[in-house]
Order: sequence, then C-alpha cells, then structure tokens
Amino acid sequence: RVYVGVDGGGTKTAAAALVSPGLLLYPSAPRGSSNPNAVGEAAAREALAGAVRDAIELARANAVYAGSIAPGDVHIAGVCLCLSGCDSPADVARTEGWIAEDLPELKEHGVNVT
Repeated sequence: RVYVGVDGGGTKTAAAALVSPGLLLYPSAPRGSSNPNAVGEAAAREALAGAVRDAIELARANAVYAGSIAPGDVHIAGVCLCLSGCDSPADVARTEGWIAEDLPELKEHGVNVT
C-alpha cells in the first residue's frame, strides 16, 4: 500500500509517498506553487499533479526494486493534500475537481483536502 502526502504552498509543492509494509518514504523533488491565488489555476494544477505523480512513481520503482513490494501489489491506499489557498468549501470542491480531472487514479482512494 502507498500513502501520499502533499504540502502545497505559495512557493513550492512537495509530495512524499509512504510505502507499507516497510514504511519506506519517497519524497518527490519540489515543484512550483500549487496555490492558485499566487500562480493561477493552470500552474497550480500542474505543480500539484506533477508532485503527486513523481512521488508515486518514485515509490513504485524503489519499493519494487528493494523487494519490499511486488509489482502487482503497489496500490494507492490514501492521499492527504494540505494546500495553501484551499480555505473554503468552494476551494476544497475546486481542488477535488482538479484531482478528478488530473489524477483520476486517486479519486477512489480517500483523498483528503485541507
């Protein structure tokens, strides 16, 4: 199982994937801001989706290589997004819409936006 966490701010977006069993942590390289109030919707969406995809792919590749997980057993179990500029119910709904469009593979895995 893979759990993804995202810290999205006004200057950078960082994501990490935690692989269980073994509790191996794989951080992605930081991307730009995911705050649409700071950089606009297109740039924010690109940063968020890119950081999440990078962390997931890094976790998949390394967990399989390390032998802690078999290739067919890499499943997203949960996602938590902590994002600046996501302060109201409307902001959360907008971000959930981005996830549905840009990262549809995560929609069914308990995405928590705060």
